[in-house]
Amino acid sequence: LVYCTCSLEAREGEEQIAKFMKNRPEFRLNSELSISVIGANGALTREGFVRMRPDMLFDKGGMDGFFIAMFTRC
Repeated sequence: LVYCTCSLEAREGEEQIAKFMKNRPEFRLNSELSISVIGANGALTREGFVRMRPDMLFDKGGMDGFFIAMFTRC
């Protein structure tokens, strides 16, 4: 299961993930999520989320902000 939002707000990213995990114990965060975007160094967080910021890929015109988390059903 993948959760993705085009937001920089923690309340729409990390906080939603915390609520989901509290209410859905049959899922676990899959920290094997990886991203291969040239120039997007630092997109993968230590928790295993992907957080893309508008300053990433600036030399290619920039981008919107995104938050991505991946889950596996236990």
